[in-house]
Amino acid sequence: MPCCVLQIDQGGGKPKATVENIDMHLNMLRSAVANLGGAVEVASAGSGVVVLNYRGPAAIGKGLSAAIKDQFPDVKDIIFKEFPAAE
Repeated sequence: MPCCVLQIDQGGGKPKATVENIDMHLNMLRSAVANLGGAVEVASAGSGVVVLNYRGPAAIGKGLSAAIKDQFPDVKDIIFKEFPAAE
């Protein structure tokens, strides 16, 4: 009797939110952020929460948040922090 295995893609074809994947996605936006005097880097990602080190206008931060949540449906919350002080 033949047996079948059915794999269901629950991610909708979108990548998982890892530091590497989010960082690659942000590469497309970094020059625009920099042109507005800002900077962004991914500090951490896991359990549906992304932490970004960010400097720049609040409106651009909201746009980054929307872009990340649109690309990574598993992200439920994004936390913005200031860049760590240079040593």
